[in-house]
Amino acid sequence: RDQTGSDQPEENDMSKRWKGEPVKTLACRICEMKDMTISSFVKHLTNIHDTTPTKEKLAFGCECGFIGTNYTDVRLHIKT
Repeated sequence: RDQTGSDQPEENDMSKRWKGEPVKTLACRICEMKDMTISSFVKHLTNIHDTTPTKEKLAFGCECGFIGTNYTDVRLHIKT
């Protein structure tokens, strides 16, 4: 619980994001698609552009400094 007694993180407070909570901030560099979660972004690259984050030399980063190329690890990452 936070100081207000709520179990939910405050709106726009990414430092208190729950594990696995989707954050729709990814945009495709190849086309106009945007506001995707990590899993929808990877599916988009695979299904629409016949490529992968690895082929495109992409890594996913968090403002806490965590960087990963495995989207599952990044998706489940909790900022510290």
